[in-house]
Amino acid sequence: MSNLPRVAILLLFMTALIGLDRLAFRDIGYFYTPLYDYVAARMHADWLPLWNPLDQTGVPLIGETTTAVFYPLRWLLFALPLSSDVCLSLYVVVHLLIASATARYAARQAGVSKGAATIAAVVYPMSGSVLFLYTNPPFLVGAAWLPLLLSNLLSRSEANDKKFASRRIRIAAIASAMMILGGDPQTLLNGFIVVIAALVVRQIRDFQRRSFGEFQTVLIRIGFCALIAVGLSLPQIAGSLSWSQQSDRVREVESGNWLDPPSSGSRRQEVFAFSVAPWHAVDFLTANASGSLIPRNHRLGLMMPGEGKMWTPSLYMGLLVALAFLTPLARLREEKLDVWFGIAIATWFAAMGHFGLVWYMQNLFGAMLDTDSAAGGLYWWLYSFFPGYDSLRYPAKWLPLTAISLSIVTARFVDRCFNLGEERLHRATRRMIVGLAAVLVAAWVSTVIVRLTPGVWSAVLDRATKISDPFWGPLNADAGLREIQHSLAHSLLVLFALGAIFQAWTKSKLTTTAAVRFLIVVVTVDLFVFGSGIVYKVNRKQEQQLLADTNERVSGLTLRTKSKSQFPASWRLGPSEQRLLEVESTLRTSSFGRWHLAERQAVFNSMVSIQSDSVAMFWEAVASELRGKTPQQRDQFWQAIRKWLAINRLVHADDIGNIQITSVPQSLEASYQLTSYEANETSVVTLDDFRKRLAALPEGPDSLDKRGTVEVLESKADSAIVFVECEEYSSLQRNVIQDGHWRARLISLIDGRVVNVAVERSDFLKQRIAVPAGHWQVTFWYAPWWLLPSIAVCMVGWAACLAPLVKVLAVKWHGDLVEGHVDRFVSQ
Repeated sequence: MSNLPRVAILLLFMTALIGLDRLAFRDIGYFYTPLYDYVAARMHADWLPLWNPLDQTGVPLIGETTTAVFYPLRWLLFALPLSSDVCLSLYVVVHLLIASATARYAARQAGVSKGAATIAAVVYPMSGSVLFLYTNPPFLVGAAWLPLLLSNLLSRSEANDKKFASRRIRIAAIASAMMILGGDPQTLLNGFIVVIAALVVRQIRDFQRRSFGEFQTVLIRIGFCALIAVGLSLPQIAGSLSWSQQSDRVREVESGNWLDPPSSGSRRQEVFAFSVAPWHAVDFLTANASGSLIPRNHRLGLMMPGEGKMWTPSLYMGLLVALAFLTPLARLREEKLDVWFGIAIATWFAAMGHFGLVWYMQNLFGAMLDTDSAAGGLYWWLYSFFPGYDSLRYPAKWLPLTAISLSIVTARFVDRCFNLGEERLHRATRRMIVGLAAVLVAAWVSTVIVRLTPGVWSAVLDRATKISDPFWGPLNADAGLREIQHSLAHSLLVLFALGAIFQAWTKSKLTTTAAVRFLIVVVTVDLFVFGSGIVYKVNRKQEQQLLADTNERVSGLTLRTKSKSQFPASWRLGPSEQRLLEVESTLRTSSFGRWHLAERQAVFNSMVSIQSDSVAMFWEAVASELRGKTPQQRDQFWQAIRKWLAINRLVHADDIGNIQITSVPQSLEASYQLTSYEANETSVVTLDDFRKRLAALPEGPDSLDKRGTVEVLESKADSAIVFVECEEYSSLQRNVIQDGHWRARLISLIDGRVVNVAVERSDFLKQRIAVPAGHWQVTFWYAPWWLLPSIAVCMVGWAACLAPLVKVLAVKWHGDLVEGHVDRFVSQ
């Protein structure tokens, strides 16, 4: 029975695992599928790739945490002789299986029986908050290892056993390191915040029974855990810190009072973009409370003011979770809620983001309308006052903590429900089942009435006809109501099954073991049906038939352009059962997101997870410069930009759905320029500097100053070798940004002199070196100073953490070997 969750997860992704389909929708489609394919190919060729030359004017590969360059499981799975689509599907499935195993472990550490822990192993990975993270693999990695962190740092048992505490610290540290290496440090930080907050609350509550010294000891252990985790993931941390200090996230672009509403398009508005609306609490009662969005738009939730972006189609975790949460909540006078219950409530409010206390004041009383709606909310407090938290984003990332907490609450509830000494809980559970059934029946009848009397609701339904999604088309309210009806009927069936199992046990028709096993089956089937509707795939063969065959690789740099909406207007105007396939193939053809990496084509305005401050300022300056220009002036401006950055390929997407690709063959030397050397050029730039530079482009001189000869002898991602001949002291500039870790060396072809020269940031988005007169071989290579020391620390840390495990396995192997020899001796 403990294998049932694993079987369910495998079945959900089976067609993707065998290569018939590939996982689709959002980031996994246009971002991570090509990105991980590119990283895997680079690691196969270079072992440890450091620089990505295909995004913008180059980005450090390790600097983006989402690349998971150092993550062991990505190494292992993408080294298999399988297509990248299948490897990514396997990557997702493996982490869902890890999430299942770690949830079971956490439940057992919380004192739950094996059978009830299996329910936690089903509920957590197949909940909407975790399962739908398949669309964003780094966040799924964080959710997979999160239960190990929480359970080992929150455990109260055997607290004085130093050996036991040491083992817990190691496990928590390894889980923390895996979250960092896998690309999700934010969930790790959220986990530590929850642990410390829970320990503080526990200390205050048990002040008379617990000494401050014990609390101090626990905090020290948490500190050791964090320190070990830093050592285990130091190369990734060093790379991320180095690049993030140059990213647009560290630049303060907003000013004013922290109670002021965020301005449109501001970073603060983006940070709170994925906030969970309070009405999504009904998702816990039925699998499809809002209607589906894909492939046809039936999502009635879009009619709610303030609905915002969809993080997951539903938060559903199975009706058993709702029963386990609401029953104790209805008995607050008799129940003592445990730490997991408190974490579930607190993290739910944190996930609400901009739906803070002020939002309730605004919507209930019409007050404080000029104040930020997020003010007073938990996420707002963290964003405003927790050091460094303003560089993170998306409140919905708190949902995995809600999910694991509710999974353990549910497992504990099951143990108590099947305990003969819990008569009051039994009666409360029966009442709650009846109450939930009444609510679900009332909701089902309401949807039937609305569908049968459309004239009564014409004002609402007319508003629905005006709502349309740019991808999934106009909202079909009647179809959405029909889906909700089916979902409510499904919930009623599940509730009936849960009630029948509980009733059979109370009448002694089922043993406790049999009752728990039936519960596991019901919960698994319930969540499997739910999961089948939110795991989106496209057929690989059909996708290949739709892809344009014009995306052949061209040497040089590409610029993506678009019409006003970028996507076909027909998508907004009408629905289609094949819309997901159409969207995915169109995004791929137009090199949207990071699909250019699959084609190994460099794109200047590509999508990255951490963008440099210089590139961000460039686009702000471009927007400012284009304001008020005529179409002819705009064309001239873009021609100057293309000349300045040596862009020789354009990919244009229009409103009709056509993808136009034009390119001009270009030599490698086009991205190198020999110009006069200006010693006073500064590497520190401002937005005004960019504006002045762009304003001067159309009237500026030709970027190719004929001061000598440049010939590219070798061009690799992390290095380049160039022959330079010049008659006077010059500047050799190339279209690669300098992040501080590029090095260069000159070798004279006349007398063999070797000269190490500084690589400086130049012309805002480029780098340059000074070249004396003569004939030189110039070598550029990327060599971060922190790389080797951090790898050494990392290897020592892993060896220290894994040594006890290796010792145990060696002793076991040696014991088995000796036992085998003894058995053979006796048999002879």
